[in-house]
Amino acid sequence: MTALTPTLRGTGAGTIVAVAGEHVRIVTAKHVAVFGKLAVQFANGAGAPASILSLVPGHDVAVIEAVVPLDVAGRLHAAALGVARPHERVHIQGSGSGAQSSEVASVTELGGKMPDGPARGRYELSCTLCHPGDSGAGVLDASGAIVGVYVGYFAYDTGARVGVAEIPEEAVRVAMTTPYGDDSIVAANP
Repeated sequence: MTALTPTLRGTGAGTIVAVAGEHVRIVTAKHVAVFGKLAVQFANGAGAPASILSLVPGHDVAVIEAVVPLDVAGRLHAAALGVARPHERVHIQGSGSGAQSSEVASVTELGGKMPDGPARGRYELSCTLCHPGDSGAGVLDASGAIVGVYVGYFAYDTGARVGVAEIPEEAVRVAMTTPYGDDSIVAANP
């Protein structure tokens, strides 16, 4: 996915969580969604402009929507919602911009405290390959269910890093329950 401003191009990732007719809903990081004018590129090569459906208050998570031709939508798959578990092996399906698109990671801690304070709906990951451009990537369990949204990492003076994922439950709920059509943005953001 790309986000453009008049002078900058941002790259991020996302996970399809709903497909209804020609409407495709994608969970991503809020900082990717609000960066600029959005466009999505699917693995099958199809692309489309996208717009923000909902920004999850207090979290770095958003739902965006793209309208694509029915033949493209018919070949897309939506990820089910899963639950992250401590010490679970996961993979992060990133953008592939600047490095590989699928990176192995593991959930290191749920809840508790993060380097910047209480976790509040986020959790730690160990992911040595995660890089800029992976923001918004789905954290997927062994079955392919989305258990997190990768939003970045904390870097320490020692060179160590702690990856951070947001729990996607609220975003997936919005993606699944907001009506489709022109009034959907208003319904998602009262």
